[in-house]
Amino acid sequence: MNFTRKHIAPQYLGIIDIGSYKIRVSACKFLNKQVTILWYTEKRQNTSTFINGECRDLATLCEDIDDTIKKLESENTIILERVVINFPFWELFVATKKINYRRSLPHTPIDKVELEKIITRAQEISLKKLSSEIYETHAIGREETELILSRINSFKIDGTLHELVIGKSGENIKISVFNVFAPLSKHNLVHHIGNIVEKKIMRTLPSEFCLIKLFEQESIIVINLGATQTSISIKIDNELLGITKVSIGINDLLTSIARNTKEARNQILEKLDTSEYLQEKQSFLDIWSSAVMLWIKEIVGQEICPNTLALFGGGGNNTFIKNTLKHLDFESSGISIVKQELNFCSVDIESLMEHISPESHDLVKDINLDSLGLILETNSILSREKDSISQSLKKVVMHLWYTNQ
Repeated sequence: MNFTRKHIAPQYLGIIDIGSYKIRVSACKFLNKQVTILWYTEKRQNTSTFINGECRDLATLCEDIDDTIKKLESENTIILERVVINFPFWELFVATKKINYRRSLPHTPIDKVELEKIITRAQEISLKKLSSEIYETHAIGREETELILSRINSFKIDGTLHELVIGKSGENIKISVFNVFAPLSKHNLVHHIGNIVEKKIMRTLPSEFCLIKLFEQESIIVINLGATQTSISIKIDNELLGITKVSIGINDLLTSIARNTKEARNQILEKLDTSEYLQEKQSFLDIWSSAVMLWIKEIVGQEICPNTLALFGGGGNNTFIKNTLKHLDFESSGISIVKQELNFCSVDIESLMEHISPESHDLVKDINLDSLGLILETNSILSREKDSISQSLKKVVMHLWYTNQ
């Protein structure tokens, strides 16, 4: 009998991270649950392209993306026909919902039909809840939104966590579902970008979702202080609880200082983390820290807030920002927290290297965390394509979402 090894072709994708400060593009090869980063390049954005976290000049943005991709392709003699792109707008509607499901035949092994039935029930409840919340708070109907991401956070059978559930038996199922909606108008803009730069968008991913998965900590607050906005993501017991974006960034502080001092941006940046500009810093911190606390409370709700925090982004490198977070009074804001004193942490890059081919290790140090998160989450998606939970969820989402529009 002759045996032949099935040839698995690698997938070549462009990973595009659109930030309000820079556009970053990575060319990647995905094969056997590992990614090889072939090349990485970036381009500085015009400061007027994004205002308050919103793209105000789509034509210039597309031109910058096209220039960045072409630069990468010309230097590497490759063509990136398909791309993964982050969601570059501030409106994201997020919900995690935990569902209890009791099986009528607990001693019978779970098969694909029953797995789809369980996931369908969980998704029906989750989608209905999130759609209702979006309408109540933003007056946006379901027909005006698009589901851009859906994940099973966890699947427990009689209290035990399982990644492979086909063939398992038990009575009590607890399933945690995570869904992300975006306004349909903004979702269409992302795909319009793909049409203009003549690339097929394989997937749209929220950077905040990808970023928090880089951290090994089971419970953590991740704050990314960018140029025009601040994103906040919170994970509790290894389940992503929520994501939000606040349209306040470090550029607001720089603009205020420039208006009062008439100094150039580069001069301000050189002195930003010194004792200069105390009045402007305090005014900025009063507004920024209040917004951060408000949205942490909104995400956490009745849960116990983690006291481990990761701070990064263009503004996160400043000591005065970190010192402000250290002295936030969570309890007076109505937030229950493990310990009032915060533990600051960073991503353990070395632990992520097992998913990246050795020849790419030197390149990783040049790549920002937003891009690295997008790359590794894309690798995770491709690695799980044959997984029974992922396949069932994809089938359920296609059925529920498109039949209920």
